[in-house]
Amino acid sequence: MRKKIAILGSTGSIGKSLLNIVKADSKSFEVVLLTAHKNYKELLKQSKTFNVRNLIVTDKKTYEYLTANSKYKKYQFFNNFYSFKKILNEFFLLKINSLKVILLIIF
Repeated sequence: MRKKIAILGSTGSIGKSLLNIVKADSKSFEVVLLTAHKNYKELLKQSKTFNVRNLIVTDKKTYEYLTANSKYKKYQFFNNFYSFKKILNEFFLLKINSLKVILLIIF
């Protein structure tokens, strides 16, 4: 079973390095959440590569731009980390006892 991973700060240098490691071992990991402050272009590129729908963008103007643009409707955008709890709850509500989520916080 693949481990589910949420990566906070995925567009930074450490986040990118981590995604390269995950990509090399993609049979073991599934990325379920990525976050960025403003760098939405890199975030969307990562989302496409790892097939991630849940994205947190903490910059309010960038968040508003993305949610207003119909081009990005296939993604679920959130503007703060309070939303992170909601995303995790979705996984736990599935009532899968063996589900494990690895949270990788990158500063």
